[in-house]
Amino acid sequence: MFDKIKFNLAHFIIRKKYLLKTNTPLSFNNILSDSTKFLLIMPNNNDEFTESLLLINYLLENKKFVTLFIHESKLNMIPKSGTLVMKNRNLVVLTFVDENRNRLNLPVNLFAKSLKSKEYDVVMDLNRSCDLFLTSIANIVKSRVKVGFEQEKTGDFYDIRIVNFHQDPAQIYSNYINFLKMF
Repeated sequence: MFDKIKFNLAHFIIRKKYLLKTNTPLSFNNILSDSTKFLLIMPNNNDEFTESLLLINYLLENKKFVTLFIHESKLNMIPKSGTLVMKNRNLVVLTFVDENRNRLNLPVNLFAKSLKSKEYDVVMDLNRSCDLFLTSIANIVKSRVKVGFEQEKTGDFYDIRIVNFHQDPAQIYSNYINFLKMF
């Protein structure tokens, strides 16, 4: 019961503090293909993290500038050789630690202020599970388009929400790449 109250309070705070309402309509025509700067909020799940590297490679192959937002403990999961990921100069890694979260699982103020100055064309939250900290990060940074998976109470947080029916992470991120090709 207490966790549900914390969850609802955190959603309320995200809506009031970080969610920007825009009155200008968003044209999705070539919005992803014309974009150059991407922030990818990496998944917490290890299997999904590994499979999401396909998406990073796809973006780098298409000459996109990619910034990864990951927990410090997952740095060792990024391949050091053999793939495009670490060989590419268009890749930047932003890390966070558990101390950057407050009791409501939202970013602490100092961390949130440091992220507000970041600006990207597209923010992609690759987490399929509900993580309020990462959802709030997607809304703190400035971007034209926010893409995320459909989750409980995320209707206002993302411009494009992906409904996911597959359990296999390889299939999910393969479909994600196909989805990106449409825009």
